[in-house]
Amino acid sequence: MKYFPKIVFSDFDGTLTEQGKFSPVFFDVLKIIQQNKSELVIVTGRPLSWAHFLLTHFDINCVITEGGGMLSVKKTGTHFFEDIPLIDKKNIANLEESTQLLLSQFEGIQLSEDSACRVTDRAIDLGLLETINQDAEIEAFLESRKINFSRSNVHLNFWSGNISKRKSIEHYLKMKDTKQEDCTFIGDSLNDESAFEFMTNSVGVANIIEVESIMKFRPKEILRGDDKKEIQGVLHYLRSFS
Repeated sequence: MKYFPKIVFSDFDGTLTEQGKFSPVFFDVLKIIQQNKSELVIVTGRPLSWAHFLLTHFDINCVITEGGGMLSVKKTGTHFFEDIPLIDKKNIANLEESTQLLLSQFEGIQLSEDSACRVTDRAIDLGLLETINQDAEIEAFLESRKINFSRSNVHLNFWSGNISKRKSIEHYLKMKDTKQEDCTFIGDSLNDESAFEFMTNSVGVANIIEVESIMKFRPKEILRGDDKKEIQGVLHYLRSFS
């Protein structure tokens, strides 16, 4: 018998969205999770401001943003929340210095609009990288500065220090005194690999096939079929427990 996960950790873009946008299916997903006395924790590369939006507008208690750099939790019985950086001030300072050097050394480079709302990482739109054709040079520069980076569906994100979706999930599991094998992680992209490697129960929605061949760590289960892409895949997976 399959038991519903105690916590459903999920990527956002390409996993809880539909064609890049919010979908009414999101409410169906939330309803199933709440009916099973579980909770949804969104783990996304989006900036901290998105955690504030999600915690304010939906019945969610925790959102992890910036690829695992920030963990935001709602305070019990209130509409207020606490933001917890998962790297130290030294790494944040190194990120800022390296970002300024990057912008000065590469003509035409600019940060994503939402970088102004980021604390522990920065981002460059993938569309811009395709235009200026400087991917390799930029990645070499980041490596020379000991700056880590990964790609999501929309961004090249970069940061200083040990930031990962895995580390942030581990942090929250300790806060909740919950075993990871009693939970699951759902995702679709390369920046989900650390969570796929760590979690005993992990699922890739069907659109993960776009990057499956180049992934080092794959989810334990991959959904197949056009009707199991993005949030439709999440809904299908959660319904499989009933």
